[in-house]
Amino acid sequence: ALFYVTDGQLNWGWRAVAATVVTLVAAVLLPSLIGVKRVRLLSRSALEISRGDLSKVAMPEGSGLRDDIDELATAIGNMQENLRDLVGHIQHTAQSVADSANDLQRSAEGVNGSTEEVGSSMKTIASGAEAQTELVGHASKVITSMAQSIQKTGISAEDAARAAVDTSSAAEEG
Repeated sequence: ALFYVTDGQLNWGWRAVAATVVTLVAAVLLPSLIGVKRVRLLSRSALEISRGDLSKVAMPEGSGLRDDIDELATAIGNMQENLRDLVGHIQHTAQSVADSANDLQRSAEGVNGSTEEVGSSMKTIASGAEAQTELVGHASKVITSMAQSIQKTGISAEDAARAAVDTSSAAEEG
């Protein structure tokens, strides 16, 4: 009898095996559960962006290592920043049009010239306003399209999160 194992040693061995199994399961499942939470946060951010709220930051806390969720967060953040820039540009353009219209109106009021000259200025204002309306309409369609894309991305992210939870549950059940 070279090796003699007591009941206490055997019990300790099973505890070590059980602790190892629990540690491995936690090491595998914990990162995926954290990833699901980050996907849900991104999905919520994408939904808020699609509803026109560009004020909140769409970047959830990373896990330290760069992964696909970080890439998605960066893409959504970049898209959000680009939408902010686009809205700012549209607002600037609209302000320029309003300033030009005000300048032309003041000029028209100050001129005691012919009715034909005033009529021509008003046509120019109307033409410029009409062109700007078309540009703003086009920009609005682009923003709507982007918002729909963001919403689709959010739905896809939610589906991925559900699939991850289902996979996690299936893995836990064996």
